[in-house]
Amino acid sequence: MRSALNLILIAGFFCNVAIAQDVFDPPKSRLKFEARKAIERITIDGRLTETDWGQCPVASGFLQVEPNQGDSTFFQTEVRILFDAEHLYIGAYCRDTLGYAGVRVPDLRRDFDFFTNDLFSVSIDGFYDQRSAMAFQVNPYGALRDLLVFDDRLFDRDWDGIWTAATQVSDSGWTVEMAIPFATLRYSAPDDSATVQVWGIQFTRIIRRENQVTSLPLFPRAYTSYRMSYAGDLVGMMPPPPRLNIRLQPYLLQDVRASNNVVTGAPQVGGEVKWAITPNDVLDLTVNTDFAQADVDRQVINLTRFSVFFPERRQFFLESASLFSLGADNYIQPFFSRRIGLDAFGNPIAIDAGARYVRRTTSENIGLLFIQTRADDRRNLPQSQFAVARFSRNLGEENRLGAMLNVRQDAATPATLSTTNIVTSLDGFWRISPSWSYQAMISNSQTRGANGNGFGAYSFLAWNDNAGYVGLVNALVSPDYNAGTGFVGRQNVVVTSLGMYPNFRPDWKPSFIRAFEPDLFINLFHGVSDGKLQEASIQFSPIYITFQSGANLVFSIQPNWQFPTERFTPIAGVSVAAGEYTFTRFELRISSDQSAPYSMSFAGSSGGYFDGRLHSADLTLRARPIPHLALSLRWLWNELYDVGGSGNYRQTHLLAPELRLALNPRLQLIAFYQYNTAVNVGTLNARLAWEFLPLSFLYLVINDRSPINGASFPREEQGIFKINYIHQL
Repeated sequence: MRSALNLILIAGFFCNVAIAQDVFDPPKSRLKFEARKAIERITIDGRLTETDWGQCPVASGFLQVEPNQGDSTFFQTEVRILFDAEHLYIGAYCRDTLGYAGVRVPDLRRDFDFFTNDLFSVSIDGFYDQRSAMAFQVNPYGALRDLLVFDDRLFDRDWDGIWTAATQVSDSGWTVEMAIPFATLRYSAPDDSATVQVWGIQFTRIIRRENQVTSLPLFPRAYTSYRMSYAGDLVGMMPPPPRLNIRLQPYLLQDVRASNNVVTGAPQVGGEVKWAITPNDVLDLTVNTDFAQADVDRQVINLTRFSVFFPERRQFFLESASLFSLGADNYIQPFFSRRIGLDAFGNPIAIDAGARYVRRTTSENIGLLFIQTRADDRRNLPQSQFAVARFSRNLGEENRLGAMLNVRQDAATPATLSTTNIVTSLDGFWRISPSWSYQAMISNSQTRGANGNGFGAYSFLAWNDNAGYVGLVNALVSPDYNAGTGFVGRQNVVVTSLGMYPNFRPDWKPSFIRAFEPDLFINLFHGVSDGKLQEASIQFSPIYITFQSGANLVFSIQPNWQFPTERFTPIAGVSVAAGEYTFTRFELRISSDQSAPYSMSFAGSSGGYFDGRLHSADLTLRARPIPHLALSLRWLWNELYDVGGSGNYRQTHLLAPELRLALNPRLQLIAFYQYNTAVNVGTLNARLAWEFLPLSFLYLVINDRSPINGASFPREEQGIFKINYIHQL
């Protein structure tokens, strides 16, 4: 089977290479965009009425990235750039003959979805290394989105910088005005305030009702707007030299809980300090860290034999997360921040204090993290210390080698001995060509006081072009590999995963179709200790149609070969014995235009499941008639027949309605309920958030966890009032 897999890889790869045509190399002569120094005060109101804007050079000539790379756009965009001693200003006029009726804005949340909104974006390469980007994005209603990107593949989407923007929508289009403090930007330190610098800069606009992505300068559609080797040059900038740049963020919280008719609660204080020592070096300190306002986890019904990877949602750990990411989320991650401050069930563990230091330059990246969590005798949780040290060196234009050390120290408890877990990892990334990339990582674990001396590895070879994609993943996790501050999907496994799909856009296709992308994914799992096949699956989607609106239609065939060596319970009341199982499943996925006021997405599957049958449906309905109101309802249903024995029957439902109300992007109410019959629990999370100053919030949060269908655990209720305030020194 391995030989056949290699033949498929080679054939698929070269078939795709043969049809690659329109990925072009980065320009040797880059476009130049001039920044002018502002003479008068710029008021951020979205109107671009100041004299400085009128006298500023205009950058225009946006071209399509999608759907027709290099073609002219339906509506042009004009950009102007100013700066003063404190801020970089970006002004843009986004023409659209339909005005309000034309723009698509599903909701007003910060860090809105990139693909469902009209937006204007600027990506800035302050180090001028053509590898790093700070992106600032605004939709027509003034909602903000920002992120950090490295090598066009590591994304810190939850980074939040201090900056402001305002917009105005008229009959002829919409305007945006951004003010980005130099204290927020990261750039090479100038000698003095008269030093002229050159930065990389890329402008992008999405015209969503046409599902059109436009940019200046143009980049290949196979990549993103953060591939800064295709960017232009921002000239004429005179940023200030580094100075005291400390951000204080204290908080005050009142928490009231009720369980078993017992009410508890006490005030709590804590906070964070962010010190930008230089534009390259940032130190974060945290005391009595709290995440009461973080989004709740979306529940899943896991019918597999292995762990599910839940994403991090806590702000302190989200920032600079990509620096510490070495492996693959589904298989092996030597560092996974959810192992800090959360127990195995996702319940919070108090964090006493922590510190993080990050240094990013054109030649190297350094990350240091230390956290101490509090002991909890009631839950038999020890006091723990976590230390992470990360270093990577940039080599050549787009290559990188690095290492990471993770140390976890758990103190003794009345029921457990003290343990120390040490994980060392080496990794590398190579951009072989604009379309080829290769990532590799090896890791070793040593655990004192418990078992856990093992090793792991991961590699990913990818070819990504306008014509399609081919990727080969290999991962290995030994039986005793123990990443005490990481994530391991399963142990004692060798993973081989091949995926490929073309992006086929023939001239004869109907105008409402954008591309045909039939895919093939092959996954093999073998044991490390015995070499035996544990699991194999193929996903073949002969029908995969992407429509011009952004809608999708997919039909997949999924043969499976499963060889569990011990009995497992996919759901309460259902038990599958060890053995050999062969079955095939069929899946249909339909998604409408997610930017429209009313939309839906559906995934339904049917077929065999071990020794029985499984029918599943996942349906989400969305109603967003205006950006200020968004309603959604998700229904996830499973029906199992004869699994674990003839006549066995089990049905589960997960209902999850969500409401979003927004007076404006700074005052929003989000209410989310989950009704899960698989574990007989209903949970409510409601959060009112008022951003009264940039990144300063007042929160009111209500949480409720209740038994359903006669479950025996007690109801738990919680009310939280929290205020955090940011003060910039």
